[in-house]
Amino acid sequence: MNFYRSLLLLVFIFVFNLSFAKDLPVIHISKNRPEIKAKVSMFFDSVHYVPLETTDACLLGLGTMRVNMIGDSLLVWDADNCFLFDSKTGHFIRKIGHKGDDPEAFYKTYDNFYNPYDGLNYFFDYYNSLIKYDLKGNFVGKIKMPMSSNWSSTKCVIPLDSTNFCAFFPNCNGSVSKRIVLFNQYGETVKEYPNYHFVKTDQFVYDANDGLFYRYKNQVYFREKFIDTVYQVNNEQLIPKYRLDFSPYVFPYKDRYHVDVNSVSSPYYIFENDNVIIFDYFREIFRELGVYDKKISKASFFSYENGFEDDLNNFMPFEILVMLESGVCLGILSASDVCEYINKTNIELKGSMKSLESISKEDNPIIVIATLKN
Repeated sequence: MNFYRSLLLLVFIFVFNLSFAKDLPVIHISKNRPEIKAKVSMFFDSVHYVPLETTDACLLGLGTMRVNMIGDSLLVWDADNCFLFDSKTGHFIRKIGHKGDDPEAFYKTYDNFYNPYDGLNYFFDYYNSLIKYDLKGNFVGKIKMPMSSNWSSTKCVIPLDSTNFCAFFPNCNGSVSKRIVLFNQYGETVKEYPNYHFVKTDQFVYDANDGLFYRYKNQVYFREKFIDTVYQVNNEQLIPKYRLDFSPYVFPYKDRYHVDVNSVSSPYYIFENDNVIIFDYFREIFRELGVYDKKISKASFFSYENGFEDDLNNFMPFEILVMLESGVCLGILSASDVCEYINKTNIELKGSMKSLESISKEDNPIIVIATLKN
């Protein structure tokens, strides 16, 4: 009886998704490498640079990972630390949490996230739990996350709403039964979305870039590597919203266990607001940028090897790491790279750029804040 119920469920889901798929917008990736470089003046009204204060209390490593803007503050982290800075002056405010193996410590900063519903920062610990800190740096508590059926853990989580979280379980061995799990603030499973892409293999593939969540208008969107459909996630279903057609540069899903996954063209980031969908990807070894204009349903593609060329300030290129719904985009430049560029080009720094004159190679990174055109 359970077999027939499962079969009927599969048929229902297939028909449901097929009905959506007929009317889905499709973003076709250009079959030719773009010749035009992505430039700041094409997309942004303004760009300014904020050097972060450098002291022993807030020293960031050379491999500074990510940045986020929360109100008037910048949350910046490397492999070991997370700090809060003033977004206008770059002045250090405080440290958020600490790395270690004690009950109030996190295991790593990678994949941490800010929850806009409760105003807390979440980090992963050693034991498949989320560690919570407020913006004053205080430990608030922890949430034990659900496990997959084969005891694999997730490392890709995003707040779904004011009470629930959304976690993706990558299909590392071809037989992981859970795809997405919704769980609440107590660590209790609320809903499971099963995986239907089973592959018989003796390989184990861990891909840190598998599973991509992003937020737009308080809704969560999801894309899985090797699957071209982007879904909206809610408490009831996964709703197909659009497709990213990367053919002929992608492999069938089953081949993920037989090919070099790094050779597959797939987005590393997707950003969306009312006007555009922006994503970057690799075509073989070449990095490119796709920009889909939602008003005219047209995609344009650009070379993006080193990010956006700052032709507004005649300065070095930068890449987008975060896009807020307001259209503010954030990036990070290392102080050593900035110093080398200034010395090499002998550029004259004017206006707000003069704040870069006093930095040294050992300083904390510079945060790029750029505002998209309407």
